[in-house]
Amino acid sequence: MFNIGGGPSGGAAPGAIVSITVSSCGSSFDTILAVACNDIKGPGSFLTDDDDPTCIQNPSNSRIDTTLVANATYYIILKGFAGAQGPFRLSVTQQVTLY
Repeated sequence: MFNIGGGPSGGAAPGAIVSITVSSCGSSFDTILAVACNDIKGPGSFLTDDDDPTCIQNPSNSRIDTTLVANATYYIILKGFAGAQGPFRLSVTQQVTLY
């Protein structure tokens, strides 16, 4: 669970648009990533998900590039394809767009 742009260090005004990148590049197994809001109702409620875009280290890792509204709670789901598991690497970066 994470709050985009919130808190004293986030600095984003409510309703600001935040670009994020979520990546499992560098994980040791075939990963699937998803981002959901605080209103999770099941598999169809993901805001975005991804399985196997281009990661140089391991093409079976995942990456999501998307925009979200600041000062809301989001969940990142990382799981293994077909139950795969092992050490993983998860990174989240954000950039606030000011208007």
